[in-house]
Amino acid sequence: MVTPPANITVECGESTDPAYTGQATGYDNCDPAPVITYVDEFDGACPLVITRTWAATDACGSFDRAKQFITIEDT
Repeated sequence: MVTPPANITVECGESTDPAYTGQATGYDNCDPAPVITYVDEFDGACPLVITRTWAATDACGSFDRAKQFITIEDT
């Protein structure tokens, strides 16, 4: 199972790196350390919304996905 970080709004020019916007966590009953990855999709112009899809994959190839929304505003 993967738990995404909370949705977040950042100012234009701020970092959208997971170190700043939050890192997902994952757990699995059979694998104590599933691999956590993400893919970004961009939508809109102003505000720009990044849909970050997080995935947790265990050693057997089973996976779970969850989404985080990052809104970039220009105030």
